[in-house]
Amino acid sequence: MTLIAIAHVLESVGLVLIAVLIAGWLLGSSDRLRWISAVLVLGLTPLVLAGSVVGDEQSSLPQLSAPLIGAGLVGGAIALAVAAAFFVKFPRAVMPVALATIAFRVPIEIGGDSVKLLLPLYLTIGGAVVARAWLYWRGRAVDAPRGPKLLDLTIVAFLGLYAVQSLYAGDVSVATQNFCFFYAPFVLLYGLAASQKWDAKLLRTCAATLVIVALVLVFAGFIESVRQRYLITIGGSQGSDFDPYFRVQSFFFDPNIYGRFLAIVMLVVTALMLYTEKMRRVLGAAVILAVLWAGLVLSLSQSSFAALLSGLVVLAALRWKAKPVLVFTGVVLLAGVVFAVAFPSVTGVELTNSKSAEKTTSGRFDLVTGGLTLWGQKPFFGHGSGDFSESYRANKLAKRTVYGPASTTKSHTAPLTVAAEQGIVGLAAFIAFLVAGFGAVFRRVSKEDGPRGRPGLVARVAVAAAFTAIFVHSLAYAALLEDPLMWALLGAAVSLAAIPRNGATEEPAETEPS
Repeated sequence: MTLIAIAHVLESVGLVLIAVLIAGWLLGSSDRLRWISAVLVLGLTPLVLAGSVVGDEQSSLPQLSAPLIGAGLVGGAIALAVAAAFFVKFPRAVMPVALATIAFRVPIEIGGDSVKLLLPLYLTIGGAVVARAWLYWRGRAVDAPRGPKLLDLTIVAFLGLYAVQSLYAGDVSVATQNFCFFYAPFVLLYGLAASQKWDAKLLRTCAATLVIVALVLVFAGFIESVRQRYLITIGGSQGSDFDPYFRVQSFFFDPNIYGRFLAIVMLVVTALMLYTEKMRRVLGAAVILAVLWAGLVLSLSQSSFAALLSGLVVLAALRWKAKPVLVFTGVVLLAGVVFAVAFPSVTGVELTNSKSAEKTTSGRFDLVTGGLTLWGQKPFFGHGSGDFSESYRANKLAKRTVYGPASTTKSHTAPLTVAAEQGIVGLAAFIAFLVAGFGAVFRRVSKEDGPRGRPGLVARVAVAAAFTAIFVHSLAYAALLEDPLMWALLGAAVSLAAIPRNGATEEPAETEPS
């Protein structure tokens, strides 16, 4: 076994250790075990990542010197201590600050490569974990009590499999990047949200934070649209061969991810508007929606439009009678498909051959067929976690494009990516996670469970619609588990569903912020 192979094995072992600690964080039998596990996840994750970027010359991550990484770790520890001190003093500020930083990435260009890191969010998560662990240690715990959930079990199962299946991946550094940059920190965010004690004031603050962030992003997008140039070009998307028009991306470095965020915030605002009886708030929400819609249109993100529509269907089904809404939606979709196929010259939907299908789907047709080919090669255990791009190139599947060489080999369909990388085993765990996730977000969202029964109805409805929208978006643009907002929504769903009915405790929860 070569030194590189040994380094890869050790890297995968590090991921497995993090997965074990995540299990302790989510399934620990005591608060003491949970918080010890969380702090260890916080400490081990950057070490595993640092080992990857220092010791592996074939790593897809930027290569950094050991002194530079050491200086970064020291600086990060100091910043973490400051953030922790802030959250010790203001423990209820965790979720608003997380939502305020959840959209902002810091581009870092090193050695010709660019990575876009959610450094403000990482600092928030780390500071919150250390602060809450300190508060628990000092006997000043502020967490809402919660036991292990089915959702927690599915998260642990999927991430455990992902870590183990990185052992036979062609490039383990991709799995390391996914695990350390996304899964591990975002699972900590999920746990923080799931243990949050909610009331009307905190819900209003979080909703207002999302709206303010979205408006700032839209304003930046308007500037980009006028200038026809991106505000930040380091590592940003320079457009696709399939995009004949300039697409706004604001600070997201990707117009589709930017569009998805705006769609989610629009669903939150729509939920608030649907459940309020005050005309002033309805008009204010309408104005906000108009501004956000303008920003979404400038992104030209078809997947974000689909996500928004799916979320609106959920809102309508939960606000009124579900059956008529779903039947009407099904009829409209069927009519749309028939019209698109029957009149391709009008709709531009050409599916007669692979080239026309590739153009119609903006480059996704080859990715889907290639992903299916990869899954067929190793149907049970897949090619290894994070290995889609490597296997796609190795099998020379990126050979068809109407505009020249393929510009990407990354799958844009989350379930297909899992199937190709992890086979039926990983796909089963992924589906179990989705079922548990949808079960969590749609729990206790009936109209009968409203303000006079169980507070937080509007928030739970908004979470259900937003989660559905993110899932639909992931079918066309992937990035489901890599989206921090998805994890925050799941955690909020768990803790919101645990709010007792009015009159069930000595301290009734506050009424709905409508």
